[in-house]
Amino acid sequence: MVNAAMIQSNEPIKLVIGMQYVVGKDIPKGVYKATANSGHGDFIVYGQSGENKVNIILGENNVSEQEFVAEEGDTIFTAVDTTLTPVN
Repeated sequence: MVNAAMIQSNEPIKLVIGMQYVVGKDIPKGVYKATANSGHGDFIVYGQSGENKVNIILGENNVSEQEFVAEEGDTIFTAVDTTLTPVN
């Protein structure tokens, strides 16, 4: 598992399939572009109160990336090999 304190704010973050990540604990808050590295699968971001902020299938129907805002306390789940790239 990655750790937010160990990640530089400008470096890409690789997410492991099937894991949940908490923004502020596992990854830093910020604006990211989520990119499917291979295949396709669910990419979901839940807000702190549980609402869906992002719910897409990355890598399917020409959807290879999704830009989103990751806020403190959000939860990210991915079912596809994904890289988060900070957007400046």
